[in-house]
Amino acid sequence: MKTPSILVYNVIALGLWLCLVACEGKKSTTTLDQKALDKAEEFASLESALKKPQQVHKLKLEGAQLKTLPEQFKQLTNLQVLSLELNTELDHEQAVAILQQLPQLQQLSLAETNLKTLPEGFKDLQQLQVLWLGYNEAIDLEQVLPILAALPQLRELHLEGCALETLPESIGQLKQLKDLYLSFNKLQTLPLAIGKLENLEVLALVRNPQLNFVEAVDRLAALPLRTLMLDKNEIVALPQSLTKLKKLENLWISENQLTVLPEFLREMPVLNHVWIFSNPLTQGTADSLSYFFPKAKIEFGTE
Repeated sequence: MKTPSILVYNVIALGLWLCLVACEGKKSTTTLDQKALDKAEEFASLESALKKPQQVHKLKLEGAQLKTLPEQFKQLTNLQVLSLELNTELDHEQAVAILQQLPQLQQLSLAETNLKTLPEGFKDLQQLQVLWLGYNEAIDLEQVLPILAALPQLRELHLEGCALETLPESIGQLKQLKDLYLSFNKLQTLPLAIGKLENLEVLALVRNPQLNFVEAVDRLAALPLRTLMLDKNEIVALPQSLTKLKKLENLWISENQLTVLPEFLREMPVLNHVWIFSNPLTQGTADSLSYFFPKAKIEFGTE
C-alpha cells in the first residue's frame, strides 16, 4: 500500500483552509418574524450594538449627530429596524452605500434628516417594507417617488410634516403600498393617480385643512381602504362620497367642526369603529350616534 505523498496532504490542507476562510467570510443571518421583532432588544448606541453585532435586530440612533455611517455598520448583518431620525447633517449618499450592505433591513427612518433627494443606490434596499421620510420639508417627491417604486416590498410610507401642497402623479407608481401617511401637511388636492394604489388600506390625512375633501374622497372611491383618518381638518360636513368606500371599517373624524351627521352614514354597513372626539355636535346628534353608526364602536366625548 502506497503512502500518500506530501503533495496530496498539502492539497487536502489547502482545501480545508479555503473552506474555513469561506465559512468565516460568510456571516450568518437571521430574520425575525414581526412578533419576535417586537420583543427583540432595541439597541440605542452603535457602541453597544457592535459588541454583539449578530444579536442586533433593532437599532435606534436618533439625534446621534451622525454625518456618516462607519464601515463597522456592515457587521450588523441581522439588522431589520434602523432609525436615523434627527441626524440633520447626515450624508445620505454615503449612508445609503453602507445600508446596501445590510441584507435584512426592513424598516428605516430618515425622518428629520434634511433629506432632499434619494441616491439611486436606494433602489438596492430590496427588503425594505416600512419607510419614514417625514418632517423633511425640502424633500423632492418628483425625484423620490420613482426610486421608491423600485422597492417591491415597500408597504408603508410616512410623509408627515413635509409641507406638501400636492402629490406628484408618480405616487400612482407605488402600487404595492398598503399604508400611506400624509398627515400634518398643506395638501389642497389629491392627484388622480392616487386611485392607482390598488392595495391601499390605510390613509392618514390628519391636519390638512386646505384639502378639498369632497374631491379627495371621490378619488379614493375605487381603493380597498379600511382605515381613513380625517382628524383636525375643520370639516363642517362629511362628503357623501364616503359611501363609495365599500370596505371602510375605521373612520377617524375627531377635532373637526361637525355639528350634525348625515343620514347616509347608515349606508356604510362595514364601518365598525368611529373616532368622533371633540366635535361641537348638537345634543340631539350626540344622543343619536348609535343611530348613525348602528354597527360601529363609537369613541366619543372630549379627549
